[in-house]
Amino acid sequence: MERIREALVLIYDEEINTIEKDSVNSPEHSFTEEFEEKILSYVRFSERHYVPVSHFRIRKAAVIAVIAALVMTSAVVSIAIVKPSVIWNIQKKAVEWIIEFHRENTDSETGGFKIRKLKIPNGFTVKEESRHDSGYYVNYENHDGKFIALQQSVADDTKMYLNAESDERKTFKVDGHDAIAIHDEDTWVIVWDDGKYVYDLTGNVSYDELIRVIE
Repeated sequence: MERIREALVLIYDEEINTIEKDSVNSPEHSFTEEFEEKILSYVRFSERHYVPVSHFRIRKAAVIAVIAALVMTSAVVSIAIVKPSVIWNIQKKAVEWIIEFHRENTDSETGGFKIRKLKIPNGFTVKEESRHDSGYYVNYENHDGKFIALQQSVADDTKMYLNAESDERKTFKVDGHDAIAIHDEDTWVIVWDDGKYVYDLTGNVSYDELIRVIE
């Protein structure tokens, strides 16, 4: 992109220098009205070889460079636009929140289902684990009766239900994506997405400990 900008500046400079040289070296003449009319007709024809850009007129070679730069810029923007993302729709009812997730721009995805790695504290072992094409579940427990469970799902119209009468509620970001945490009795529930998957992390450990699990 930087080389294209440099090429455009060079073309502009050459074009302006050419115009200035021609204007300086061209002597003043007077012509008959008939001749001037013919000249104007040729000028109008020659104008077709130029394209107006802002307050300048540049030759087609310069225009091609401009178009190339615009196409490259548009391509970069398009890549950002089609990046997979997850849309949240939260229905706030009296006793519960219903969260619906929907994925957008899934055509640009590559690879299969990828399980998120957690930083499980020492002393926890896997007690239950299951996996299928669009979901994964794992439950860890320790000898003190504490548990940490993760449900990972592809966000194709996935629904989650949260207690609207919870003791405490937090909203924050995980890797730049929206997250909600609620404390219900002795259990924390954290729900978030990463642009492709939706996660439901539950545990009867402290909030800080659950945050460390997903960091």
